[in-house]
Amino acid sequence: MKNLKKIVAICLALTMILGVMTAFAGEAQEKQTIKIGLATCFTGDGARGANTQLYGLQVALDEINESGYSQYYDFELITGDDKYDATEAVSVANKLVYQDGVKAVFGHLNAVVTLAGISVYEEAQVPCFTPSGSSEKVVDSGYEYVYLCVPQDRIMAASLVNYLVNDLGKTKLGMMYCNNDQGQSGYEFCKRALDALGMEFADAQTYVVGDSDYTGQFLSMKSKEVDCVIIWGGEVTQRATMMDQIKQLIGTETVVGGDGNFSNASFIEATTPEQRAGVIYPVAWSSAFTDERSVKYIEEFKEIDDQHMAPGAVTVRQYDGMYLLATALNNMGPYDVNASDFTVKLNEAIKASSVEGLQGTLTPAENGECLDKSYIVCYNAEGVEELIK
Repeated sequence: MKNLKKIVAICLALTMILGVMTAFAGEAQEKQTIKIGLATCFTGDGARGANTQLYGLQVALDEINESGYSQYYDFELITGDDKYDATEAVSVANKLVYQDGVKAVFGHLNAVVTLAGISVYEEAQVPCFTPSGSSEKVVDSGYEYVYLCVPQDRIMAASLVNYLVNDLGKTKLGMMYCNNDQGQSGYEFCKRALDALGMEFADAQTYVVGDSDYTGQFLSMKSKEVDCVIIWGGEVTQRATMMDQIKQLIGTETVVGGDGNFSNASFIEATTPEQRAGVIYPVAWSSAFTDERSVKYIEEFKEIDDQHMAPGAVTVRQYDGMYLLATALNNMGPYDVNASDFTVKLNEAIKASSVEGLQGTLTPAENGECLDKSYIVCYNAEGVEELIK
């Protein structure tokens, strides 16, 4: 009888243990929530562009949520306004990391602002997916927690210069670049590309953010008989005036090219289709792409956008970055989001991951670069992007 009681007691104990184990197993299967941040300029002229970045990220989050692509984690998005200012970027980064508790960040747009922000993320060991590839300082920084979700500007510049020279036969290139880090690095990249072709600029002029008249610079280019003007850096809203003055002062047949900011929503908002017509620039993705996934993205983006406009190239950088993050988390598997080494493990998983995005296959290199090619697009007579090459 005593033995029977012992057997019953043991069985009851085993039942309780199995029940507890089952409960824990059930809890382990529940998705944890990860906070992610979007830091960009939601103030002033950059507000429209910032909102479109948000929409691109939101499309990815919606797709991931609806499809169940993320196996172990859900996401909570928190935004921060860096006001396109390096000092403000540091404040925003500190708030996102130490107050909001984000485990990954998307931002910032300008290279100088990005460098200010990622110094915080690097110290806190929080991965940052940046849409800014304008400066080599980002990839040469030695930071281990930054990822460029766009081809570096040296790749973009080479694509543009090679197209202008080899495909269009331009021989007297002029360059108008902003006197800031983005513009200066863009000039250096374009100059390198020309050097590789055994050429040099016929004329190169600078301008500053806030300028509204460029008569002197364009008259100088006219005197050098430039047949093409490359514009790089600065506020995209300044370019509407530049388009007009190039036609008036240099000639209506002058080809205008430049950086990927020509696809920015702020530029489209500030220009007419006539002003945009003929502008050529390099991108890793364009709304002119007609593959099934791009068409789906464009439709979903327009539904979210209060202006229902087609998305520009910058928007997909956040989209692709989000899929790279979700893929890394899938590869990482379930892990306590509150663990002190969670972001360290996540960063290791990101470096070892690869994902097919709208811009191509994102495969992080040791320095954080994820993409290595770009395309050439042009605004047609209706001011709409067309894929050229």
